[in-house]
Amino acid sequence: NSYEIFGTSAYFNRSIYLGVTPTTTSAPVGVVRRFSYAAPGVLTSQGFTSLNLTQQQPQNTRGTTPFISANGTNDGILWTIDQGQPLQTPDPGGPTSATLYAYDAANLSSVLYSSSTNSVDIPGYGIKFTSPIVANGKVYISTGHDLTTAASPQGEIDVYGLK
Repeated sequence: NSYEIFGTSAYFNRSIYLGVTPTTTSAPVGVVRRFSYAAPGVLTSQGFTSLNLTQQQPQNTRGTTPFISANGTNDGILWTIDQGQPLQTPDPGGPTSATLYAYDAANLSSVLYSSSTNSVDIPGYGIKFTSPIVANGKVYISTGHDLTTAASPQGEIDVYGLK
């Protein structure tokens, strides 16, 4: 087994999207693997797609939980969060900001959105196992506002939507 799974999967149009984290340096670095159904209830080996997304999860991180938003069976968007070095990390480099990504769920070949593109969109510090939530035309993610060494550390909810 070259990968670990720390989240749940997402389903859209007969495909399952699963966030994975490599456990060895020989495993391809990845974020999401897509499994497509050839027929109802039949998962084929040809349906497995190894996705080379811009967002990467290095070895020994906690992966990502994908989330799908769509207009019925059309216009699917795959949302993922890169927690960076989350608040709970023992890494001496310290925590870093999270990044929210959006991909076209049909082909995952291009990034539709990255919160790291504009400085006003950069969320707070990453939190392990956080998942994006989509509701009312907006995307919500939980992040940390303060370091855990602060006297009364606080979190925040970052909200993304059309302006």
